[in-house]
Amino acid sequence: MKITCEKAILQNALQDTIRAVAAKSTIPALEGFLLRADQALEITGFNGDLGIGTTVDAGIHVPGELVLPAKLTLDIVRSLPDNIITVESDERFMTTISCGASVFNLIGINPVDFPELPVLLQKYTVSIPSQTLKSMINGTIFAVSTNENNLVMTGCKFIFENNTLTVVALDFFRMAVCSETVERESDDLRSFVVPGKTLRELERFLTDSDDSISISLSSRNIAFSINSTVITSQLLEGEFMNYKNVLPKSSSLTVEINTASFIRSLERTSILINETLRNYTEFLFDGDTLKLTCTTSVGRAYDECPIHTIDGGRLRIGFNNRYLLDALRVCKDETVLLQLNSELSPCVIVPKEGDNYLYFVMPTRLRD
Repeated sequence: MKITCEKAILQNALQDTIRAVAAKSTIPALEGFLLRADQALEITGFNGDLGIGTTVDAGIHVPGELVLPAKLTLDIVRSLPDNIITVESDERFMTTISCGASVFNLIGINPVDFPELPVLLQKYTVSIPSQTLKSMINGTIFAVSTNENNLVMTGCKFIFENNTLTVVALDFFRMAVCSETVERESDDLRSFVVPGKTLRELERFLTDSDDSISISLSSRNIAFSINSTVITSQLLEGEFMNYKNVLPKSSSLTVEINTASFIRSLERTSILINETLRNYTEFLFDGDTLKLTCTTSVGRAYDECPIHTIDGGRLRIGFNNRYLLDALRVCKDETVLLQLNSELSPCVIVPKEGDNYLYFVMPTRLRD
């Protein structure tokens, strides 16, 4: 195999795909890049669960394929001058990487040792604008569970109903739900759960544009096609909690609050809280004022935030500041509605108009 490629193009492709390369594996090939040169140069990283493959513009002088150690190859390419890089290997996969007077000789790996990425059979396809998918992931990913004992909850559930896509994440302390109108090609496409790790990698490739992202999936795997890059992942299997069953049927207290003002009040009272001092903040809904108090071993913080009480009376309740902040920071509306019932019931955050998102945060028990 022999290819030539501009340094910037090759380096960017390697930086993108290395995120799917296994840091340590019993299969040495999974610790490397698969380079396949045919009509174009394809570079793939795969750790057994997540695969990232990208096609780059390169000169193909001799077609072929090989596997190169990922970190070492990327370090070499980064170090080379900003010029054309040549990668050439022989039948024993001994590889030369050169640029100008700089030459590196590496021992490559037989590409037959590199596992094939999953082939999507009986696949369904749907296209979603990049900015829509990016917004939905950003609006839910923070709420996925980190408990590896229940793997299915470490992902986001995608639910298709008619022309609506709903993405749900929950970790038993909080929940995030985002919905958008989409067009799909098959009514057979219902629901699936994508690992949170996959979505975090996918989010890096998404832009605030209307470019169409193609999603293809089979019963166990999914692929996201973004321009010249394809991200492949296993789906999570298991019983994902029915989020509708945990939502309160009604609320006894509904208030309207300015999102930015509420965030600033929460940030101020959070100053006394750190990883060691994981105290909650006490919230007192009192007429047209929300009073926030946080007491830790190092001191006490107090703040007030104006509210408009639409329905209900006085309520004292405690919350984890970070859970509320995570939800509020992805709310794009100037004001939101907070819906509550009692000191033992969750706070539900919804838009003043519409229903394209919902956030749910469980309270912490107050100490009298």
